[in-house]
Amino acid sequence: MKTTMTRVAGALLAAGFLSASPGAIAVACGTSMTLADWSSLQSCTSGDKIYTFGAASGLVLNGTNFLVDTGTDYSVAAVIPASPLLSGVYSLNYTIEITAPNKWFDGVAIDADLPPDRVVGAVRFTKTIDVDGVAGGGHDLVSTDGAPAIYDLSGTPTKLWIYETVEILPGGVVVSFTDEYAQATQTTPEPGTLALLGLGLAGLAASRRRKQ
Repeated sequence: MKTTMTRVAGALLAAGFLSASPGAIAVACGTSMTLADWSSLQSCTSGDKIYTFGAASGLVLNGTNFLVDTGTDYSVAAVIPASPLLSGVYSLNYTIEITAPNKWFDGVAIDADLPPDRVVGAVRFTKTIDVDGVAGGGHDLVSTDGAPAIYDLSGTPTKLWIYETVEILPGGVVVSFTDEYAQATQTTPEPGTLALLGLGLAGLAASRRRKQ
């Protein structure tokens, strides 16, 4: 792995997402779940996130692990095939949603683990990040030859639609892919601070009435 934005390995266009109701999913994503397990469950949770499987192509579902690691301000999703991916096109799509209040996604990073003896320049990893689930639009984040790529999200999205494609030319090899999702948290003033603010505003209003 290459940066703090890479923990394990992670992922890959397709179409069609399954819906999930926040709070209704109780099955944990687990530390050794395969894509077949995830597809069967449809959705799983990791910390305050819900991951909902969409579709996959080119990947052996029962031979590819989907691992998730969630911290206080990040979540890492890794796709690790049982054997390295060789020449071909591989894809995966899914949604990731924050269920905790006052939190949102503010950044996405991708990275790939490639062996040193592969053909340089033979791997292209494209991740389309969409915030509204409407066809078209979104931002394409591209990693060439396994180099890390980072995208800062605007607004306060709490759900992301992810479309990923890995294109491997002859001589290229991919061991795994990693996605990292960073999140921000809105801080809520303490009750005492709110009370002081209320008193200050009330005093300001009274002062203005006396002047009038």
